[in-house]
Amino acid sequence: MRWHLFLSEFDIRLEYVPGKELIQADALSRRHDHVDQTHDENMQVMLPESMFIRMIATDLRDEVKKGTKNDSLAQKIIKALEEKSPMPIRGEHKDWLYIDGILRKKGICYVPDDIELRKNLIRTYHEAPTSGHPGKYKTLMLLIKNYYWPGMITMVQKYIEGCATCQ
Repeated sequence: MRWHLFLSEFDIRLEYVPGKELIQADALSRRHDHVDQTHDENMQVMLPESMFIRMIATDLRDEVKKGTKNDSLAQKIIKALEEKSPMPIRGEHKDWLYIDGILRKKGICYVPDDIELRKNLIRTYHEAPTSGHPGKYKTLMLLIKNYYWPGMITMVQKYIEGCATCQ
């Protein structure tokens, strides 16, 4: 724990880089014989939730980028951000970011107006083997952590009302 106190004095940024993008991998960090298995019980996350970067899968990212270009609301929001004009949706300029073709509201990915994309996201969170068909509220809470779109609550409710397994 002393190292945690020492590191807290520095303003650092931790950034994940996938292994295939590393130019030279650190061999010592990959040696399994250097890992002490006896201390697993004491492991804890020492970084606050706000420091974790929300990542989305690359194929989903590409679909979101493509959909954002065709989404009229997203384009109006982007234009309002660039021109500092009034937002076409409730919220302030400081809540929105447009980086690398992805629109984010308070750090959460805006999903463009593509019904199939939105249904796939709901299906992923609702029908995944690890979730086991949670109800409306739980599915919504899982989605809200990473995604946003207007009418999300209604769409999730209607999707789950139509789920044969849940009825």
